[in-house]
Amino acid sequence: MSSTLSDILLEANGRAFKLLLIEPPKQQLAADPQLMMTFSADRHHAIDQPEVTHFIEAGHRAISFDLPHHGDRVLPNHAHGITGMRDAFLAGQDPFTMFIEDGIACIDACLKRNITNHGIYLLGLSRGGYCALRLAACDHRVLAVSAIAPVTDWSLLREFGSVVNDIRVQNIALYHWARQLIDCHGFILIGNADHRVATHSCLRFTAWVIDQQQQQGIEQSHWQLEVTQDGPNHSVSPQSKIRAVDFLLAQIKRGQTDRAERHPNIASGK
Repeated sequence: MSSTLSDILLEANGRAFKLLLIEPPKQQLAADPQLMMTFSADRHHAIDQPEVTHFIEAGHRAISFDLPHHGDRVLPNHAHGITGMRDAFLAGQDPFTMFIEDGIACIDACLKRNITNHGIYLLGLSRGGYCALRLAACDHRVLAVSAIAPVTDWSLLREFGSVVNDIRVQNIALYHWARQLIDCHGFILIGNADHRVATHSCLRFTAWVIDQQQQQGIEQSHWQLEVTQDGPNHSVSPQSKIRAVDFLLAQIKRGQTDRAERHPNIASGK
C-alpha cells in the first residue's frame, strides 16, 4: 500500500513545530477515519514503524511530532533525548508540560482540518509512552491509549540517578495521574525483565489505575496489562507492538463514546 506523508507546520504558545501525517490512499480510507497520535522520540522514527503501518492499513490516519529535545527540537549547545529533557526539567522548563500543550494543539488542529471528526487514539513507546499517558490524562478527547514499555517513574532511569530523591522528579511519576485516566481505555505492554523502565513500576501504575476505578464504582475495568517474554531488558517484539495497535483498533470497532458519557457519575479529570 502506498501511503502519503505530509508535514504540517503548527504553533503552540509561541513554539513552531512540525507534525508528520501519514494516511492511506483515498480509495482505502475508512468511511469514518480515526486518528492515532504516535510518539517515541522524533516524528520520523515514530511514524516509520510496522505497528503504525498496521493502523494505516486498517484505513485510518496517524500523526506524530518530535518530543521536546528530540529531532528538530534539540536546542543548540544543549543535550538531546532524555538527558536534554532532564536538564530542561531541572532548570524549570518542563518538557512534559510543553508536550501536553503541543499535543492539545495538535488535536485542535486535526479536528479543525477534518483529519478526524472525533476519534483520537494514542500510541507511545518508552518515553513516548509516558508522554502519551500524560496527554490522555489531560485531554478527554483521547478515547484510548496504548503504551509500550512506558516510563512510569523517571527516578528509576539512570539519567535521573543523581536526582532520584528530588521531590520534583517524584512528583512527575505517572501514578499521580491515575485518577484522571479511569474513564479512558488503556493497554500497557511491558517485558517481564525490563530493567530500563522497570517492569514492577508498570505493574504498579496499572494497579493504581484499576484501584482508582474500583474506588469510583467502575466494576469492569477497560484497562489491559500484558507482560511479555519477548527479549532481554527494554525490548519488545514487533508482534507484541502490533497487539498494542490491535487494542486501539478494537476500541474503534466497538464504537467509542465520549469519555464523559461512559461513566456519567464521574466528573472527568476532576
